[in-house]
Amino acid sequence: MKLYSYFRSSAAYRVRIALNLKGLAYDTVPVHLTRGGGEQLAPAYRKLNPQALVPALQDGERLLTQSLAIIEYLDEVHPQTPLLPKNPAARARVRALALAVACDLHPDLQSTRFAEESGLPVVCVQHHAAHIAAIAAEQGVAGPLLGVALDGHGHGDDGAAWGGEIMLVEGPSWRRLGHLGPLALPGGDRAARSPWRMGLAALHALGRLDRAAELFACVPAAAELARLLRHGLGVPMTTSAGRLFDAAAALLGVRLEQYYEGQAAAELEALVLSPRTLPDGYRVAGGILDCKPLLAALSEPGVDAREGAELFHGTLAAGIADWIATVAGAHGQGSVALGGGCMMNRVLTESLCAGLRARGLVPLLARAVPPNDGGLSLGQAFIARRQIAMTGEGA
Repeated sequence: MKLYSYFRSSAAYRVRIALNLKGLAYDTVPVHLTRGGGEQLAPAYRKLNPQALVPALQDGERLLTQSLAIIEYLDEVHPQTPLLPKNPAARARVRALALAVACDLHPDLQSTRFAEESGLPVVCVQHHAAHIAAIAAEQGVAGPLLGVALDGHGHGDDGAAWGGEIMLVEGPSWRRLGHLGPLALPGGDRAARSPWRMGLAALHALGRLDRAAELFACVPAAAELARLLRHGLGVPMTTSAGRLFDAAAALLGVRLEQYYEGQAAAELEALVLSPRTLPDGYRVAGGILDCKPLLAALSEPGVDAREGAELFHGTLAAGIADWIATVAGAHGQGSVALGGGCMMNRVLTESLCAGLRARGLVPLLARAVPPNDGGLSLGQAFIARRQIAMTGEGA
């Protein structure tokens, strides 16, 4: 039994299954799966060095760490895809050796349902806390760690859609210290596939919905959705950095619909030659980073897409660096973990790290494991092990 990671390269479709049980090393293996119609899921290869975390057993079998962690197993996967060995004896051994099941806080994920049905103690770990904890595990940070997690979506402690969070992770617990300024999430999950929806959300936040007809004239549904936003009819909110990228891409006309995860953000990044900072392009107050001044500049008529992309990346990086520095100073922290899928953006990451160093802070990045959801299981296991140690469960 090993740590598996799959993705469908044609649409950046990823399925990540991680099993971490009691006391064994693990790594990734290439496995090919098929869905209905013969579509192939290609393997993702990433070696994970567990030596600092997990001692290998004498029999050489690669199976177990100290808790069982299973991350995001997407519902669209073929239902016959096994989470555990098919062999009944092997399945029984996995369950006998496992101390707990660590899973995401989201109640509707397949992995959460699997955890609840396992018969083992369940440790639910908030999505962004797991991103930060994964870096703590990799970097060997034992004490409190300040971290920022920037991604598309994670189920928040309050049930809301989070995705731009600054948190303090300490042992088995985490605390949200701030977040990106919220935007409306028109259509809920559909907004992640249609950046024009987040463009409308940005215009709504700016009080500029009158520009919707001009900017999104090619989208038939935009006028009706603008009307609903104008009347405030039950639209959820999000603090997601990924959706902020989508809003910028839509306002600049870079991408209105996307056909794989992160397409709008990737195309926006690809335009950048040299990031630039917009004067007074953000505000930091009360733990919240407000990017509305930046969005206002991007929504002005005649802004070139490349110019807008450079302003967006440079200003966002500067704003996040100031935001982190403010919170770090208030909590006496000198290092900060940077996790989440947005850290796959090289322009943002390099600019942000430079800004943090200029402010006397030490950025900690994911290196041995991915910064995106591919590293979640490590963070989940890291927190779960500390909860088990604190409660004495399984000792």
